[in-house]
Amino acid sequence: MKKKWYMEFYRGIVTCFFALFMPLKVYDKEKLIKEGGGIIASNHRSMLDMFMIGVRIPRYPHWMAKKELFKNKIFAKIITGCGAFPVDRGNADVGATKTAIGLLKSGELVGIFPEGTRNKDGKQKLKVHVGVAKFAIEAGVPVQPVAVWGKYRIFSRVYVRFGDPFYLPENDPEKPYTKADYIKFANEIMDKCYSLMEDNSGNN
Repeated sequence: MKKKWYMEFYRGIVTCFFALFMPLKVYDKEKLIKEGGGIIASNHRSMLDMFMIGVRIPRYPHWMAKKELFKNKIFAKIITGCGAFPVDRGNADVGATKTAIGLLKSGELVGIFPEGTRNKDGKQKLKVHVGVAKFAIEAGVPVQPVAVWGKYRIFSRVYVRFGDPFYLPENDPEKPYTKADYIKFANEIMDKCYSLMEDNSGNN
């Protein structure tokens, strides 16, 4: 995706915020998918996670964000400028699905929080949604697990670690995957995310 001036502008604002108020320590960002479509899948502690992951990497992920975040016009402008698009979590959002698949097939990165909602204590996995696995298989793109952890307080450090990208097995048209298969794949993705944390307290 060609960077647009307003994307650089909003990223600059976000970068300044974290530099001043919530310093980030990013590990293994060189593992980021260099080109082509791919899914960034991460655990989810805060609405700031998409910024923490995206602010220190050269590419601009398009984050699937709950539609409620777009109600505030100022915040909507910022997250849209940073590449986010809305998804209705309470329903089968066909439009958001088509947007995600289209972006992936056109060579873009799409960011997804497979747990679907914030896991505030970060100590145990929540129920995982299957979309992350379906999108990866349908678009034929790799999944990049990412972990975010630390003390989510002003002037406290937060950690981000990128894992190795990997592909899920292709679907067999003669024996298509069941919902149980997709759930299994989605859980495997989250297992990889959580395994990237050295210490959930952030003291490492």
